[in-house]
Amino acid sequence: MQLSPRLFFLSILLFFLSLTTATGQINTISFSDEQGKPLEGVFVVDQKGNHAEISDAEGKIYLDKFNPQATLDIQFLGYESMQIVLAELKQDKISLRPLPLFFDEFVIKADDNRPLSQQIQEIDIIRPDALQNGGAQSSADLLQQSGSVFVQKSQMGGGSPVLRGFEANRILLIVDGVKMNNAIYRSGHLQNSITVSSQALASVDVIQGPASLIYGSDALGGVIHYHTQKPEYSKKSSGISHKGSFNTLFSTANKGSLFSVKNELSGKKWSSLNIISFSNFNDLRSGSRRSIEHPDFGKRFFYQDFINGKDSIVLNLKENAQGELKENYNLQVGSAYSQMDLLQKFRFQLHPDLELGVNLQYSNSSNIPRYDQLVETDSEGKPRFAEWDYGPQERILYALHLNYNRSNRFFDKSRLTLAAQDIEESRIVRRFNQPDRTHNTEQLNVFSLNNVFQKRFETKRKQQIFYGIEAQFNDLNSGGFVENINGDPSAPFFSRYPSGKATSLNTAAYFNHSISSKNQTTQLNTGLRYAFHQTSLQFENSPEFSWPSSFTDGSMQIVNKALVGGIALRKRLTTTQVFDLSLSSAYRAPNIDDLGKIRIKGDFVNVPNPDIDAEKTLTLDAGYTLTEKVFKLRFNSFFTRANDLLVRKPTDTFELDNYTSVANTNAKDGFIYGLNSRIDYKLNQSIQMHYQVALTKGRYRFESSETSEKLDTLVAMGHIPPMFGSGGITLQKGNMELSLIHRFNAKKSLADYEVVDITSGPNGTLEIEREGSSDNIESGLFDEHTDGQRTYLDLPAWQTFNFYLRWTKGKSVFSIAVENVLDRHYRSFSSGISAPGINLSLGLSYKF
Repeated sequence: MQLSPRLFFLSILLFFLSLTTATGQINTISFSDEQGKPLEGVFVVDQKGNHAEISDAEGKIYLDKFNPQATLDIQFLGYESMQIVLAELKQDKISLRPLPLFFDEFVIKADDNRPLSQQIQEIDIIRPDALQNGGAQSSADLLQQSGSVFVQKSQMGGGSPVLRGFEANRILLIVDGVKMNNAIYRSGHLQNSITVSSQALASVDVIQGPASLIYGSDALGGVIHYHTQKPEYSKKSSGISHKGSFNTLFSTANKGSLFSVKNELSGKKWSSLNIISFSNFNDLRSGSRRSIEHPDFGKRFFYQDFINGKDSIVLNLKENAQGELKENYNLQVGSAYSQMDLLQKFRFQLHPDLELGVNLQYSNSSNIPRYDQLVETDSEGKPRFAEWDYGPQERILYALHLNYNRSNRFFDKSRLTLAAQDIEESRIVRRFNQPDRTHNTEQLNVFSLNNVFQKRFETKRKQQIFYGIEAQFNDLNSGGFVENINGDPSAPFFSRYPSGKATSLNTAAYFNHSISSKNQTTQLNTGLRYAFHQTSLQFENSPEFSWPSSFTDGSMQIVNKALVGGIALRKRLTTTQVFDLSLSSAYRAPNIDDLGKIRIKGDFVNVPNPDIDAEKTLTLDAGYTLTEKVFKLRFNSFFTRANDLLVRKPTDTFELDNYTSVANTNAKDGFIYGLNSRIDYKLNQSIQMHYQVALTKGRYRFESSETSEKLDTLVAMGHIPPMFGSGGITLQKGNMELSLIHRFNAKKSLADYEVVDITSGPNGTLEIEREGSSDNIESGLFDEHTDGQRTYLDLPAWQTFNFYLRWTKGKSVFSIAVENVLDRHYRSFSSGISAPGINLSLGLSYKF
């Protein structure tokens, strides 16, 4: 048979068209990690729920059963989710990125060595984009803006996160795998979170709920892990690569300025990253629009100053353009501070299987005034203090990370972390019209070791084990002296902590096991941790105070041991629904601050009590996630049974003249329960909405033998914030992103403030004492009577509306934020300083 030339050329054309069609049509997708290793168990589902596939041992799925126009959701536990449109797919290989919790395929955060897929807990990850968009002046502000964390502030230079009703030393702060919590983290409010510069952060993980199984002591309420930026190896075939950026930010509420510079040098097998940042914040201006019922709440009518050699009271006024003096009561004089932060990192690829990392961090501040103390007044209405400052807080971190990735019979990967921290804190206090300025200085050296191992087992059911050891040693040098401002000789002053000896040693071993079905629809995690804590204390007598002989003769040895465990189940009910359930125990061993601190606040003095036990909790968590085409709903509820929680109670063990003594003691029992929910809704490709709400309640059993009849009742637990939440709408179009955010706190009822004591009053009535607790009821609303007595009131609810704009142009990013648009005056629960009023922030970032 002969073909005509026309038919011949038509056949050739059809043949090439078929080749082109076959070449352009993708029938399979292969999933791998960043190192090219296939990922088995990747879950791929049509957004309409018509079909789903699970990747095989080669990381491959077949697309023949999907609609060619379908949009696919790709999910793999521990890796970032993503979406693809089949009609726009250009390649048949997709590399998934691990979540920021990971180091390669597993994370080591202090003693965290398990991948995200093993952490069946509520986890919020604050992404790098969010770090640039909100104009956060500090890492504490960043947490607050995220809406996931409640933050308390006693002064502008601070920020104490609260997770599930736990605060300060009951939650764990971590930076780059090294625990920041140390032996002098207190139970009240902490400012340590700001010693990690927001300009150096790559992401922040917020893990809600008890995590002692993974992290050990202190993680009763959860974990906040700061990840700083990491140097990258050069992609050039030869030579040295250089890149960098600078960032600036200016805010009107405190006339604050922030400037940072980043430089990165790298070769094929080494890299260096350096970030330096400076910040300076003037006095903070609060909102001017107050409620009719409390028009003077939070106003700073006067402030103290040292003029012509004596303490003076100065009216808070300012001069206008006409030279007239006007009220300036919204300016919170005595809140300004400045700070400098440095980050230096190195990475060295010593061998294809061996990498060394060096991490150096330095943070130092100016004096930070305790604003809540500076506004306290005595019975005559005069300032109680002329000065109350945290001295420069200095934090130095040295860390070495050694990562070994050659598989053997005992492990597939391991990581060794050695770290040392030098920390200095001080307090400088002088009472009004008194010449003596007291200084308390704490110098703390912290040494830590963590070694973790990972092993996978390729069986019918996927299994992984993670095990390791850790140790931390704290050596504290605490001192104090009195400085006379008139030039008289200095004199000794009692130290905040034992001046004779104060050390602590914490060690632990842990083992975690994960097993999941082949299709990754069911996962079961179990684990155990054993920990040993030993604290050694020795007090020295001073002219001001003599301790009992048991405190000064020899060294007091306080030992705590703990065995904690947990079990967690994650079940994928359908292609769009996931259910989580976990039961876990947690603990917090008393540290040097709990056992040996002496502190004066107002009319109360906190005295040592070495006879306290570890705090313990047992928590049941249940979570549900629904992911549909245009919205995602996350709901989590929890119930925590707490035993031996430390609370402050009056004591007559030690007494100081003119003060009421209180001491830490273990409460009999208590409970905390709550829920968190979040909904994300996508209107279209450009507009998204979200809203999240958190509600927590807590009670503990109060026992008193001081009343005429023994009292045994439930009272409010401290540190529990009122219901809070945030939400908004975001428009993203091209190189512009616009967000409108609503934030709110509900009312904090008087009945929900922590109880310090209950005593018998006249005629057999019960009198409830709430002053002196960590809830700082004195900083809230109250009516003051002519006899000096106060009637405390509920803390009002508040809400703010906030506007954020970010515009990218080439290598530059411009940002504008207008916060508290309505200039509302409000004060968050337990805070001693009012929040910023209307605030305009202008930011610029440029990459070079």
